[in-house]
Amino acid sequence: KIPHGIVVYFENNQTITNKESTIHQRSWIIESSGSFRSERLFVLALEKSISPKFDDENKYFFYRASEVYLFPSQGVQKKDIEDQLDSEQYKIIGQNSQTGQWILQIKDFSPSGMSDSINKISDLPGLISNIQLIPWSPSI
Repeated sequence: KIPHGIVVYFENNQTITNKESTIHQRSWIIESSGSFRSERLFVLALEKSISPKFDDENKYFFYRASEVYLFPSQGVQKKDIEDQLDSEQYKIIGQNSQTGQWILQIKDFSPSGMSDSINKISDLPGLISNIQLIPWSPSI
């Protein structure tokens, strides 16, 4: 799905269980390569299956790996959130011009690092109404 990609992280044996079912997941962080070094992008690739052997109807999902969208709570300013974030680990780098969502860059973009960051940021009391992975589509 990602030609000339280089795997920089792989995590296997991740299990997500809820009341209805168990989903098994494997995760990769893949560095895509463009014509220029500045065109590189880190992609989170998720493979999900109902089978622990991943041999039955696997589904694939792709997201940008080092960034997430933040939905601030009503009236919250950028500085309010920046004051609560570890500036060595997180940085608000922009805003989606169409939706107004803030783009947060995450330093530890391993699959487990991203999951930990999403949980940690979601817990900022009264500041964040939602946090979301940024979808990515392969160009093939």
